Amino acid sequence: MGPPNYYRPPGGGWRPNYGWVPGYRPGWWGPRWRYNRPWLVNNQPWYNGTSIVAGLFGASLFLNLVNQTITSNNDYVLVPNTDDVYLIVGSVYGNSGSWVSFNFVSYGQEYVEEGDCRDFTIDGQVPSSPNLRAVLNAACIVAYGN
Repeated sequence: MGPPNYYRPPGGGWRPNYGWVPGYRPGWWGPRWRYNRPWLVNNQPWYNGTSIVAGLFGASLFLNLVNQTITSNNDYVLVPNTDDVYLIVGSVYGNSGSWVSFNFVSYGQEYVEEGDCRDFTIDGQVPSSPNLRAVLNAACIVAYGN
């Protein structure tokens, strides 16, 4: 099963200060997305996932899933080690070298979160559930993964 696509038309993206825009894709979207993330300083990715929190999936596994998602022109990618959590890839937005904002869908409900990938916190707090830890890890990999 997949996320509920009826919440918004496919082929859109999260545009800062505008919200969801049908047909919009962030400037970094595309086959070379890992090299086009504008918030990376000198294109220097640093986040590898598992070194931050034991038990979370690593960057290489998830980067491959994101590549498949973007190649297929899909909006959602299932977050590993979760029951029903889908990161909305086009919603990921990095800033200040470690900060990330992202949207995800879980059990039919969409959520908007902000976190810090270096501190591994959401709104200044340690993620309160395994699903939140996994989706923060996923967003950090998209934003800063090497």
